[in-house]
Amino acid sequence: MSKLSNSIRMLILLKSRKRLKKKELAKYLEVSEKQIMRYRENIEMARIRIDIISGPAGGYELRDRECLFGISFTEEEEEAIILARHCLGSDNFKSYDNFSSAIDKLSCLCVHNKGKQSSNISYLVKEEGVNYDTKREDKLWLDFKSCVIIRQKVEIKYLSSNDEITKRVIRPYGMFQYRTALYVVGYCEKRKALRQFKLIRIQEYKYCNEHFDKDESFDLDEYIDAGPGIFRDQKIKVEIKIHKPFAQNIKERALAKNQEIIEVKEEGFIILKGEMSGKADIKRLVLGMGRYAELLKPEYLREEMLDEINILQKYYEKSRKK
Repeated sequence: MSKLSNSIRMLILLKSRKRLKKKELAKYLEVSEKQIMRYRENIEMARIRIDIISGPAGGYELRDRECLFGISFTEEEEEAIILARHCLGSDNFKSYDNFSSAIDKLSCLCVHNKGKQSSNISYLVKEEGVNYDTKREDKLWLDFKSCVIIRQKVEIKYLSSNDEITKRVIRPYGMFQYRTALYVVGYCEKRKALRQFKLIRIQEYKYCNEHFDKDESFDLDEYIDAGPGIFRDQKIKVEIKIHKPFAQNIKERALAKNQEIIEVKEEGFIILKGEMSGKADIKRLVLGMGRYAELLKPEYLREEMLDEINILQKYYEKSRKK
């Protein structure tokens, strides 16, 4: 890990755990105690104060616990960043891709001033609203992110989509966002398999006094890109026939592994071929396009879709009779 990465991880740990001894930080970040002192010096150069509390219960503690949240740029600063990205790209800057990626990540942390828009760079994002306490979700994200960093097991009580609460011990591997919700993904000791958990559905949680060795074969990017949504089950080779007006939209999206799109322009449709995981997401993708999409393969999933369509038809026939 780089000095910058470890400094940020140290901040996340102190933000979540409130106070940690130098020895604990060194163990979690797998560096020497002397290196922890250097990280503290570097962080304080950014005007983020870390106090050293003496005594048996002492340790390192963030003075300003709101650091890293609510970062904002002025319009002039935003424009300078965009200009720098453009200039470096024009000059074939060797590390341009990494620089551009870092700017995107930093932008995700930023809170833009309300009511101010720069005509050159501002844009709006249309998102779904949420009906829960986002502050609690932020706290969950911070606490579970700290467990990802130090590889600490967590015991949770989780509310499923079927309104059932189960107790589980999980090994957090990574965090991701899907649409407006935040998720933690990791190994579930109850199911003995990889599972993802929507943070806001975690009713209770407590840290276990046990750490774990992460499965090094796990790749978060690969996990997220495995299908059109977030459900993960068997991999399915699909063929979907899609008519206008959805055909163009689908052509612009990466929905499947080894994706292939065959255009039949004279008939006004495309055929999407590829490998997806998440049977429920595949069904939702096809049904969401209504009469403009037809699942061609595999046959067994096509039959399942037909069963669901028949059930839907009965629902609507009932309302028609009334």
